[in-house]
Amino acid sequence: MNNLETSYERNSADTIPVYRPKDKDQPMLWATEYIISNLPPWVYQQNEEPKSIHECDAVICKLEHTIEDIELQIHIRDFELETGTGRQQSKYEHDKWVAQALRAKQTHKYLLSAYKYWRIINTQKAVASTPTGGIAYKLCGFLTDMCDVLIKEPANFEEELEAIKQKIEDYAEFFVQ
Repeated sequence: MNNLETSYERNSADTIPVYRPKDKDQPMLWATEYIISNLPPWVYQQNEEPKSIHECDAVICKLEHTIEDIELQIHIRDFELETGTGRQQSKYEHDKWVAQALRAKQTHKYLLSAYKYWRIINTQKAVASTPTGGIAYKLCGFLTDMCDVLIKEPANFEEELEAIKQKIEDYAEFFVQ
């Protein structure tokens, strides 16, 4: 993944990488069916297309963690500036660093979108090729939704769980009839 790393040892992202287009005529490394037209071309020119769903899931996990880390570093820097503790820097230097961190977050979000899109298309293809795949895929979606609600613990937690439960019951009734 072309050195998409944050700086954990220093807990600082002074040099968070931001991709820049190298060559507009550079070939795409991804098949056309997986390219999202509103993403910058460099996403598909400078990053390899996944070879499997498992590899794609691993890249997605890495990207999500990196985005969370960038957000955490921004919050830490904001707190340090507010309280006058930690790194001593001017407001200008702080804002300059935050802008760089936000560009890095945007870069990772572009990549995350591309890999999630690839996974959706390929998961659907894999599911469609098996007789019970559709049922398993649908149930997996319900479980994923439930996990998301459990992780996020929104204010309307019970209502969201109830909505998922209702979707499962509606889906089950489809097969009973």
